[in-house]
Amino acid sequence: ERAGFAPVEARLALSEALASDERADTPLPDAERAEVEVRLARLAKQSGDLVEAAERFDAAIARSQSPVQRAGRMRQRAQVDRARGENTASRARLAQALSLLVGVAGREALVTSIAIRCDEAWLKYSDGAYEDAIERIEALLRQLPDDGEHALEGDLFNTSGAAAFRLGDYERAQHDYRRALAAFERVGNSLSVSALCNNLGILAWRQGDDRAAIQHYQRAVRIKAERG
Repeated sequence: ERAGFAPVEARLALSEALASDERADTPLPDAERAEVEVRLARLAKQSGDLVEAAERFDAAIARSQSPVQRAGRMRQRAQVDRARGENTASRARLAQALSLLVGVAGREALVTSIAIRCDEAWLKYSDGAYEDAIERIEALLRQLPDDGEHALEGDLFNTSGAAAFRLGDYERAQHDYRRALAAFERVGNSLSVSALCNNLGILAWRQGDDRAAIQHYQRAVRIKAERG
């Protein structure tokens, strides 16, 4: 879609291509089919079609080759559960994903495990267990590799910042939100940058800094307008 396709158009084109492939004499190998299913699942989720997103992620998981790949896609499937308000199902799926990584060595397995546990911490935040969420994130940040995992670093600091905000620790919240903002800026995640600018605006307003609040809000609106 970055090359010109809108999400709806990209979703339609991929769906039609996949349907044609199913009728072919030599369909895509499982690994390639799984990649297409993941792409369609993300587009469906972006469009708000959580039923199709769940079905597509399930199809991708069934065709995944490695435990790490399967665990990562199971995490994405758990996020769909969470978006549907099914937090119990999301927790169970995250636990299942972690079980796939037991005994699996290597950086990819470590990073995937941290990402899954970050989502578990967010569910703790959703439950109102803010201190528990922060403690979990602090432990995960100590495990995070020093280089290259900026998107995950952003997720971790965003979670701890949100929990600190709820606890009224505005200094900690500002620090963590700014760390998350810097991380998402490095990977060009404009949606998360916009959301964090909005959060920093709310935080500045709570701290009585109206000028900073306006600046953060203006940047959030500008980014959203640029995305279309």
